[in-house]
Amino acid sequence: MHRTPLHMLSSTWTGVSTPLCIPTKGWRSYPPKCPPPGLQQLTPTEREVWRRIAHPNDEKYKSIYDSMGMSKRNFDKHVNSLYRKLDLHSRPGAVRSWGKFGG
Repeated sequence: MHRTPLHMLSSTWTGVSTPLCIPTKGWRSYPPKCPPPGLQQLTPTEREVWRRIAHPNDEKYKSIYDSMGMSKRNFDKHVNSLYRKLDLHSRPGAVRSWGKFGG
């Protein structure tokens, strides 16, 4: 008997055929097209910080927060909030998640 994985089922009762996103652990275990749940909760500043730290030019944090006109402490708060909301633990994780869900 063939069983369809839960994440491939459609929510047809809504009239929209979209895959269900059923996580097991963290965003890495989501089906490939399902964004992490905290993505919708990001503030515009957190999105900008995410974009800047995920940019491939390997800009140092100091030059990022200087160019954004914020203190190191304020920048660190935005980074920590971003990591918490997206279930991230490092800058390389932020780079990978930006490529999948950010831009």
